[in-house]
Amino acid sequence: MGITGEHKEFLIVGMGEGNFAVYGLEEKNLMDIWQYAHEVEITQIVTLGAYSLKNKYFATRDRKGHVKIWSSTNHPDKLFSLFNFDADEEALAPLQPKPEVVEEKVVKKKK
Repeated sequence: MGITGEHKEFLIVGMGEGNFAVYGLEEKNLMDIWQYAHEVEITQIVTLGAYSLKNKYFATRDRKGHVKIWSSTNHPDKLFSLFNFDADEEALAPLQPKPEVVEEKVVKKKK
């Protein structure tokens, strides 16, 4: 995915187990490698193309559904993460509160 920062043009390429590389298009050089950007393979890299945001930010998504938003001005910097963006209920289950156990009271009738 090619993006334009404030002063430079970048090409972001997912590689390996959660890593991505940043290539400078002007000088045709490898600028940086972000190791462990995600825990698992990156499946998508997209630029955020709204008119006022165009090419200032990009997002990466991994196979677990985690999304990270990055700034692309001058040099990629991580801004924030959205965990389990796909809302996989099974993956979220350990984070949910345990259901409250309600004990039923048995009332015995007197004869």
